[in-house]
Order: sequence, then C-alpha cells, then structure tokens
Amino acid sequence: MGSLATLAAGSAEFALDSGSTLADMGTSLPSLALSFLAALLDGIAVDLVASVAD
Repeated sequence: MGSLATLAAGSAEFALDSGSTLADMGTSLPSLALSFLAALLDGIAVDLVASVAD
C-alpha cells in the first residue's frame, strides 16, 4: 500500500507541475504575440520609409 501512496503523491505532483507549465505558457503567449506583431509592424514601417525615401 505504501508504493500506491507514493505513486499517487508523485502523480499529483506531476499534475501540479504540468498545470503550472501550462499556466506559464498561457501567460507568456500574449507577450509573444505582441513581440511578433511589433516585429512585423517594424518591418512594414521600414518598408514604408524606404519607399517614401525613393
């Protein structure tokens, strides 16, 4: 019975670790999207400035 309790405790700990990893990924997702959007808009701005300069 001791090994079953150890397995249950390990499974619960793994579930908590997995959940926190998913939560971390969820919180970093908006910043990742914003940085991608900023890079995209920065590239568009450079193209516009280059076309106006010509």
